[in-house]
Amino acid sequence: MTAGMELAIKDGKSTSFFTDRWLGNGECLADHVLPHSDELEEDQCVASFVQSSGDWDLERMRNFLPEEMVLRIAGVQPPRPDAGEDLPIWGPESDGRFRIRTAYDIASSYVANPQQGNWKTVWKWQGPAKIRYFLWLATRGRLLTNSERKRRHLSNSDKCSNCEDEVESVVHVIRDCGLARQVWCDTIEPGNQPAFFAAECNEWQEDNLSKPEFSLRFGATCWAFWKARNERVFKGKATTKDGFMRRINEWLVVIRSAMEKDQALHHTPAPPQKTAEIAWTPPPRQWIAINCDGSVLQNSGVAFAGGLLRDHGGRCLGAFACNLGICSITTAELRGAVMGLQAAWDDGYRKVQLQLDSQVAVHLLQDKNYRDHAQAGVLSKAQELLSRQWDVDIIHIYREGNKCADFLANLGHTLDIELHCIPIDPSCLSHLILYDGQGLSEPRSILIN
Repeated sequence: MTAGMELAIKDGKSTSFFTDRWLGNGECLADHVLPHSDELEEDQCVASFVQSSGDWDLERMRNFLPEEMVLRIAGVQPPRPDAGEDLPIWGPESDGRFRIRTAYDIASSYVANPQQGNWKTVWKWQGPAKIRYFLWLATRGRLLTNSERKRRHLSNSDKCSNCEDEVESVVHVIRDCGLARQVWCDTIEPGNQPAFFAAECNEWQEDNLSKPEFSLRFGATCWAFWKARNERVFKGKATTKDGFMRRINEWLVVIRSAMEKDQALHHTPAPPQKTAEIAWTPPPRQWIAINCDGSVLQNSGVAFAGGLLRDHGGRCLGAFACNLGICSITTAELRGAVMGLQAAWDDGYRKVQLQLDSQVAVHLLQDKNYRDHAQAGVLSKAQELLSRQWDVDIIHIYREGNKCADFLANLGHTLDIELHCIPIDPSCLSHLILYDGQGLSEPRSILIN
């Protein structure tokens, strides 16, 4: 299972910068080195690419790596000498813990037959289980057609008993044989028929099973063709097109009725909710509040973090925004929290509320068993800060009460990769600081406990 193993960076001393997998997606930086780069020492460790300030030496990396890889490195919390040894983690899981399900997925990817189709689409099909099982066999080419029977040495002929000159494959039975083609021609719009009949079998099934309005009819019709084929072969029963269409329509009425009854039987009522007015909550007197947030651009994966420090009266004591490079939203939220905690400590505050609108980030920061987690690098820095001699309360808030931090995180979209400190009460943020200071609120539906 080495294909799923990666390394979470802590002190960065035992992990090879170029040849070990530590950036996610199972990739090594050695595969991305720019051509004509100066000769590199492949045994250099990750820690050797950190400056004395504790930040990544990104300019040095740009000499031999493409910008996308530099941005991905920037998205990783830089290693620290006191963070402990780098940690092997299970890369396919977001929490870094091994699970048999993802190990099986990796193992299957090495032996998968591309002709087997997308079984996930089949198992999401909403019709009866016996038809779903038939569709699964069809996508895997496991139906006992004459071509399959001949392959297994169960028959001397692979020809269709109806067409005689055509090989009886799965797609021949459910699309190309005489009756099947007549029915599909009456079902499919004329303009769509050329593509419908030309598609490769698994692509054809995948495409039609993925169409919400057509999926049920398509699956039931394919199954009916197989039943009609077996009745013709084993019982000598012939089926007309009109009789077949009538049977399909009757089946669909029964199937849809059964599905509606099943949905009604298993319907789970929505949990009770109420509308609450959500506003920023100031900290107690002599405490400060740190509000942080993260954001990620969907098209590029580049992440940002921002936050600010305020007293009990809502006065801004400091603010920051940062372009983090490429990382996940959870990493962005956690790194924003680390920046906020570091700023509060450096400014001498010792009674702090850390207010975050990410329940995942709050849970990770409160969990002391983080050492084998995929976020171990940034969490070790967070725990080092939290363990200092001060009072820190970590609180989950709703995003409606986190407007200023959200604004600052989005401000990071315009910045270069580094931490940017923003003047106290910046003009771009003053209207939101005033909004929060006045206790103004927004409605939100929340669950009733």
